[in-house]
Amino acid sequence: MKKERGKSRLFDSMASASAAMGVSKDVLKAAKEKGCPAFKGSRVDEKSFRDWFKAHASELQSACQKSSLRDQKISEEIRKLKNANDRAEGKLQDAAKEGEWLGKIMGEARAVLEQKLVNEYPAMVQQLEAPAIRARGKQLFDEIMSKLNPLAKKAAAQTPKPETQGAA
Repeated sequence: MKKERGKSRLFDSMASASAAMGVSKDVLKAAKEKGCPAFKGSRVDEKSFRDWFKAHASELQSACQKSSLRDQKISEEIRKLKNANDRAEGKLQDAAKEGEWLGKIMGEARAVLEQKLVNEYPAMVQQLEAPAIRARGKQLFDEIMSKLNPLAKKAAAQTPKPETQGAA
């Protein structure tokens, strides 16, 4: 809630001041930590803040950057810990192995698709009308899928399973 005080507005919280003034809460917190006189408890005086901000903008910018770098460092450390935990629990898979089997399967699928779509289909529908072409296309789709189903089963069988440690 804001209160008018002459030409200055007084906000009851940093959240309301942030929303109304278009200033992030991080900047307001940094200003309060740097000793800005606009803060009385949790209240924020807009005019006092803006005057102080003009004089201390560079100081706040460096404080916010340090905070941001600290947050980035913490996030990176958390990410590394999660990766280490996943690796220890055997939840990670080797990207090279994944790419190898996927490349084999896709190569076989590509060969089937090329044979059916490039070599066979044009000759089949050369003299047909649109409804017959659609029907033949559906038949071809079913045929291709029946050829790809064994590849899908083969892919499922070749999918590397994460190794679990401590399994007996």
